[in-house]
Amino acid sequence: MGWVGLHCAEAEEWSGVCWIGMEPRDGMGWNEAEGWNELEGRAWNERCSVTTTKLKEREVEMPDDVRIEMKTALGIGGPVTQVTKARGGRVYELGHVEGRPQVPSVTSIVDGTMRNYGLEIWRQQHIERGLEAHRGKALSGQAIDKIMTASLNEARASADLGTQMHSIIECMLRGEGVTVPEQLEPAVEGWLKWRAKHASWLLQGTEVTVYDEALGYAGTVDALWFDPSLQAYIVVDWKTSSGIYSSALMQVAAYAHALKKMLFDAGRLGITTRVLGMAVRLDNDYPRINGTKDRSQPKVFTPKVEYAYAWGDPDQLYGSEVVDGWLAFERCLALSQASKGRIIKERL
Repeated sequence: MGWVGLHCAEAEEWSGVCWIGMEPRDGMGWNEAEGWNELEGRAWNERCSVTTTKLKEREVEMPDDVRIEMKTALGIGGPVTQVTKARGGRVYELGHVEGRPQVPSVTSIVDGTMRNYGLEIWRQQHIERGLEAHRGKALSGQAIDKIMTASLNEARASADLGTQMHSIIECMLRGEGVTVPEQLEPAVEGWLKWRAKHASWLLQGTEVTVYDEALGYAGTVDALWFDPSLQAYIVVDWKTSSGIYSSALMQVAAYAHALKKMLFDAGRLGITTRVLGMAVRLDNDYPRINGTKDRSQPKVFTPKVEYAYAWGDPDQLYGSEVVDGWLAFERCLALSQASKGRIIKERL
């Protein structure tokens, strides 16, 4: 196992460090390191050597894990503590279970087992554009840093926008005043259209945690609703990504399944009660020049909104052509658990 020098300007931000040989971390696939060896030569080797030394020196400066006690969905069970690891990744500590076991988050399970080809291509394109811009020129250490962190910087900017939009929605749901940046005004308009469409839904909580102690996973739901007409709880996740992907449906299906199990164990699951998952995406994209996205410009949001259900149980599917979010997540969970299993070896 070795260190790789993807490392942000803020020395203390350890999420910017990538380890070869470790699994991808929560919310971000760090396996982009596999493609970096294409940058060969003395400048690259010297840069890696310098960065390796600096990172090893900082190993003793690692901050402590961040622990936050979470609200549980509908006040069932608990206490549950969200633990963000100093080295990356997130787990949930189930304080109401004997031994206080720590279980992985839904997103870390999905990101750690499901290969994202689109993301890999996107990262590779960033590297190719950076190399093309330096064609015929010597690659300095600074130039290499810029090329290798270009995709990370864009991902961080997108994540910051998503976090900001989540905070705005939560303030609106609580009836609090909030200042909306001009860039996000169309997104708020789109969200209000979605809310009007589901005006009869009753809000049950925001940023609440669900868990399945038997299967060993947990996660935090952006918003939990109850639809009186369907007699259904709906776990909703807000998205500002470039599309609604299967991973998003796997995520909300896992949340729905966990909530259903919590309700059943608490004796609160009625015969007709359903638990559903929904991903809601606020439309956005980069400006285009001659049909090509200009990623140097800020994202542009529109008032459009789209959403998709992910059923938490196979008998609730529309049909075989619909993504079965729960079945897909169940496979990822099995792979994740298998990868951590003990291997018994015999030698001759």
